[in-house]
Amino acid sequence: MPLHIPKNIFFMNDLTDKVVILTGGGGGIGSATAEKLAQNRMKVVLLGGSNLKNLQAAQTAVNKHSECMILPGDLTDADFIAENIAKVIEKFGAIDVLVNNAGVAQSTPFEAISLAEFDKIMAINLRAPFMLIQAVLPYLKKSDTATVINIAKHLFCQQTCAAGHDQKSCSRILSG
Repeated sequence: MPLHIPKNIFFMNDLTDKVVILTGGGGGIGSATAEKLAQNRMKVVLLGGSNLKNLQAAQTAVNKHSECMILPGDLTDADFIAENIAKVIEKFGAIDVLVNNAGVAQSTPFEAISLAEFDKIMAINLRAPFMLIQAVLPYLKKSDTATVINIAKHLFCQQTCAAGHDQKSCSRILSG
């Protein structure tokens, strides 16, 4: 049976003026992603985060190619998400793509992670993307390029993998 490769919006469609919401846009992967999206003439919304200096630097890079809106704040707060999705719709009238890039990884050894630390990790890495997808879904349903991209972080593997284990070994070690 031949391999089916789904249509990739970043190579097949004209993305001019499509609206993308990107979380984690102030970090390394996020700021590079924001600039690449802008090079495709997409309107970029940098949602969430507290490092205003990094968000503004990403905005400056995006503005060389396209329009950018920054909305710093707490992605674990449902009210923040609802209020800012409304701002995006008010300004741009649509949402075509969501890139969930924000995330945290824990450098504490797995056995030493507290329940509070675990809850913080889950809130930003799982709960926030869930809330964001729910919030943007009504707008994505109206788009011909509706796409959600989730970029996963390696949650607890840093100490174990740093000891010389690859990712598959790390998963086996953590799972027993």
